[in-house]
Amino acid sequence: MSKTLLAAAVAATLFAPAVGFAQTATPIRIGESLTGRISASDPVLVDGIRHDCYRFATEKGRHARIIAQSSDLDAFLVIGQGESCVPFREGSGTDDDSAGGTDAAFNIYASGQRFTIAVLDYDKTAEGAYTLTVEADGPPSTGESLIVEELDWYANDYAAVGVYARRRDETRMSLRQGASEDWTVTVPAGGRYSVLGVCDENCRDFDLIVRGPDGEITRDDAFGDVARVGFGLEQGVAPQITITGVMASCARPTCRAGVAVFRVD
Repeated sequence: MSKTLLAAAVAATLFAPAVGFAQTATPIRIGESLTGRISASDPVLVDGIRHDCYRFATEKGRHARIIAQSSDLDAFLVIGQGESCVPFREGSGTDDDSAGGTDAAFNIYASGQRFTIAVLDYDKTAEGAYTLTVEADGPPSTGESLIVEELDWYANDYAAVGVYARRRDETRMSLRQGASEDWTVTVPAGGRYSVLGVCDENCRDFDLIVRGPDGEITRDDAFGDVARVGFGLEQGVAPQITITGVMASCARPTCRAGVAVFRVD
């Protein structure tokens, strides 16, 4: 069964490198189909497993399906965030047979992140040719549809680590570059919360600042089009929290953003 990256995990001991070198990654894009071959000269993982490495930069809103097909191999895919195939980290996504038979496939949500793709066979002695294809998975998401998808997708991050998240409230903001907007909400005391901010395909950097009655609580102003901040409240009177969204970078006259508050347990 195909898995999204957040839902799948692979044991770090299986995919740790047997020797300390980095595999050269071949770039691949949506719409491309490349042929390769697993051979004795490929890098070796623990237990002698060999692999080929590719790098894939997603475009925000363009979802992708990665397919590894082979008549020689029992194709297996490992998908990791970042640009280095070695080492494979715990939390990498995997797939064995979602493309049918012994072929593998993996769906990636297009958030603008960079991924590495490793093609391998569990048989340490296996050698043979394969084809790796990256195709578009449906039409691009834009505007409000993209914001809804992003809020839902990042919220699932909590479930992936065994945390129950309840969405309490959310809002939308439409801002020009450099502008900000305040949103005031009342949240029960004695809880742990996370505020998530995402923005549309024209946004390059969206930031969050959270303030309570006594001043700033926390912020996320690192470069990126997704902002997430967490905070806890002691027991007592339910305070009003002011959440400020800042549109730090926008490629159009205005960009749209969505902000949601989650209670996390």
